[in-house]
Amino acid sequence: MSEDFDAIAILPRTLGLPGEIEAAKRELLIMRVGARLIGIFADEAWYIVRHKKLTPLPRAPRAVCGVVAIRGQMYTVIASHELLDLQGESDRRGFIVALRGDEQIALSVDAVEGVIEVRESELQVLATSPKLMRGAVEYGDQLIAILDTSRIFEAAIG
Repeated sequence: MSEDFDAIAILPRTLGLPGEIEAAKRELLIMRVGARLIGIFADEAWYIVRHKKLTPLPRAPRAVCGVVAIRGQMYTVIASHELLDLQGESDRRGFIVALRGDEQIALSVDAVEGVIEVRESELQVLATSPKLMRGAVEYGDQLIAILDTSRIFEAAIG
């Protein structure tokens, strides 16, 4: 072997081991809506701000709270409790989580609990999951429903 070639340093990259392990982990932003925990992958969130006064939209679907300006951009705010059909559980709105993407939407949630790291292999696909859910992951003694952010707007207006 050549003096400038370190086979041990190259081996893990060749097999893909560290990269696969790291790629399989994602950060999950955990939010509370009523008594339930929901999550979105942290890389899908843009901003988290305390709830502000919203401008209502006439004739908007029930799940659409209104619009709000966050850092110079307008976002359509979706009520998470309406979206998830949890009307009786909560309508306290503590935070707005602006999402990345072309639709410029944001979620109204009661609380932001924090960020955890999960392996994609821990994601449980539930047979009864609505189209809005990617699945769920266990967190302590609770199950966190993971939202598919690409389907939130469609679910809110549908």
